[in-house]
Amino acid sequence: MAESLIDIVMISKFNRRNGNISGGKTKAFLVDITNHLNVLNTRLQGKNQLISQLYAHVSSFQCNLTLFRSQFNSENYNHFPNYKKMAEKFNKTAINVSYVEKLDILIQSFQDRFSEFKKVKPLLDILSNPFTISVENAPESMQLEIIDIQTTKIYATNSTKETR
Repeated sequence: MAESLIDIVMISKFNRRNGNISGGKTKAFLVDITNHLNVLNTRLQGKNQLISQLYAHVSSFQCNLTLFRSQFNSENYNHFPNYKKMAEKFNKTAINVSYVEKLDILIQSFQDRFSEFKKVKPLLDILSNPFTISVENAPESMQLEIIDIQTTKIYATNSTKETR
């Protein structure tokens, strides 16, 4: 992840020294992707969060990255406002493949870094909302407890109050 951002910074410095317009687009891209990373960082630092909530934040960001990549390929820069300004200012139709490649690297980095969580996702789902879990698909050691939770009126009532 850091390598791809470092590469972009180095390219930006080279382009600025050589008077290349794409240096401004690189800087704009960096600012925008850093803003998105900062939003994730802030969400992960929130207090009183369960591991399932933290995983949800990371999963959401991974979906965002995939969306960003797809939209970048379609010349839709709405989630990259600084880059969009630069693209409109200098060349409306230019898709810079290197930015898509950097997004690919970032996507892969997140997938690699958080691959272990996919193995425990069913348990995280139970923690996040035991009322929606299929008892048959739950680990056998937890099935009876999940049934108790799902059928106890007090828990079900509190759950519906919290979702309102």
